[in-house]
Amino acid sequence: MFEFLFKWKKKKSKFEILLTKFNSDLNKKRFDKSLSKYVELRNSYDSLDMEKKEEFDDSFSLVREQMILYMKMKELSISILGNDLELIKSGLNLVFEIRSRIEGIPKLMNFVDKNYRYCSKVYQYKLARKEFNSKLSEVHTLIRERSFDNALIEFKDLLFYFKEMEKYSTSSNVGLYSKLIDLKEHINLNLLESKAYGEPAKYKKVKRKKK
Repeated sequence: MFEFLFKWKKKKSKFEILLTKFNSDLNKKRFDKSLSKYVELRNSYDSLDMEKKEEFDDSFSLVREQMILYMKMKELSISILGNDLELIKSGLNLVFEIRSRIEGIPKLMNFVDKNYRYCSKVYQYKLARKEFNSKLSEVHTLIRERSFDNALIEFKDLLFYFKEMEKYSTSSNVGLYSKLIDLKEHINLNLLESKAYGEPAKYKKVKRKKK
């Protein structure tokens, strides 16, 4: 009789209990707390018999992928503070690759997506800044060599990289732009003066590499 009145509940395994808590923490944006519980969850999964492992294989695989993604995102957030562009690019590619193959807890996925967009933006800015600084150094070298016509040619690329920086910058570069305008005026004035003393040297423009 009691069999019909009450539904018998199967006792949950330790792994199931830990998995529930783990996902609950992710849903509450307690990502570090979930990460701290991962080893215990993994050990619990390893202790399951083969039948249970097969039953929870997909669930645990998703847990593992989410934690790898979260850790790689944290590593990227640290590397973006430096100027090792190859390291940052590698981190961006890895996070993108992992993220593209999983759909985990929405709160975690949103966290990763938001931070990835930010890091990608910073990377693009730093990449443009590196090219800008390199081109600026080239322009100053040409000015010191009094090759003003050639400096004016390279100045166009300098403006290109400045505009690229502007796309990804979160602060105003009005002061820098003003200095660039002054630099161009300086080149133009010296170019006019140099023409009074002879023909400018021939110059072959170096093509800008495509990114």
